[in-house]
Amino acid sequence: MADTQPVSGAFDLAEEQAARAEALAEASRAWFRSKGYGPVKPPILERAAPFLDRLGEEIRSRMYIFTDPGGHEVCLRPEMTIPTARLYADSIHERGGPFRCYYVGSVFRFDWPREGRYRQFTQAGAEFFGGADAADADVEVLALAHGLLQSYGLSDLHVQVGDVAFFAALLADERLAPAWRMRLARAAPDFATLERELAQDAERRAATPASPEGDSEIGALLDQTPAAQRDALLGHVLTTVGPEHFGVRTPEQIARRLLNRAEARGPIEPAIATALTSLLAVDLPLDEGLAEVRGIADAAGSAALAALADGWDRRVALLAERGVDPAGVRLRPRMGRGIHYYTGFVFEIHDGTDSAESQLCGGGRYDDLVESVGGTEPVPAVGFSLGLERVQLRLAEEAP
Repeated sequence: MADTQPVSGAFDLAEEQAARAEALAEASRAWFRSKGYGPVKPPILERAAPFLDRLGEEIRSRMYIFTDPGGHEVCLRPEMTIPTARLYADSIHERGGPFRCYYVGSVFRFDWPREGRYRQFTQAGAEFFGGADAADADVEVLALAHGLLQSYGLSDLHVQVGDVAFFAALLADERLAPAWRMRLARAAPDFATLERELAQDAERRAATPASPEGDSEIGALLDQTPAAQRDALLGHVLTTVGPEHFGVRTPEQIARRLLNRAEARGPIEPAIATALTSLLAVDLPLDEGLAEVRGIADAAGSAALAALADGWDRRVALLAERGVDPAGVRLRPRMGRGIHYYTGFVFEIHDGTDSAESQLCGGGRYDDLVESVGGTEPVPAVGFSLGLERVQLRLAEEAP
């Protein structure tokens, strides 16, 4: 006899449970409409490529992907931001001007089911495309999410913010060898992996004795040469050997290959390694955290990081104007929202349980997403989403 139970991680809802779920979804829609956001409804069935291109092949094992009868690789959408960005690029972008929208719909991910985490769940969220004032749009969306959670009746909300541009500024520093830049950028979407890379570099540095003076005149010369000029210098040296030794590659191509190998085996630029390690450790109230980031920038000599920290002062003022007390906001750059997806401001809102499932919603800025899913140019964009089933669980726990 066939098994008639729902698929693991999905569930039936009827009567009171279904009514509560419908009421929560409608309360979400009403909140978004009251703030000037209009509805969008991307299809449940999407092409798989945009998700894999943006989120990486590692997401494949968590997606419901199959080949349709037409031979196309399609999927049940695992989230709503990428479909909404594609919809905007296809239908809305050419109109010009800002576009605020919201959605409430089912998404599908192959996670291991547990309380508050399911394979089919309802995602509610909002996206703001084309806002010219990035700081104002960032705070608008955070306040929208915070107010939505409060409108459900949830209390003791903990706001965490960060900025993946902090890390990007350090990774773009010209003192960082290109090979290490690529290696750390690959690690950075998972900040725990980035932390391991930095810890291993520190161990190698401690275990490697200083090279004797004169040990390598070429190595010493390269160390004293700006990174942008090393290819040309080593290529010039190799040219003196004679082209018959190069095969089909140019001296410059061979130089780049040699430098990449040497840089990947060598240490990270100490000032950048220290700054990245210090940035990962920041977990402070917002004002104190920004002061700490400025201190890290000064110690590293990073004007780019200092400018980013200074730019946050306006966000602090805007938070207060929009009813989110900055004193209750925590700066935590390593909060697990890596740089594959986001390009700047990021945030999460947690309940007060300190449990593994305490996160209620999250979002941030993704200024290159529209272009990557079919847009003709980059579009400033920021948004957030949350799972209504997890909210429903918290509401049930807080009920008297």
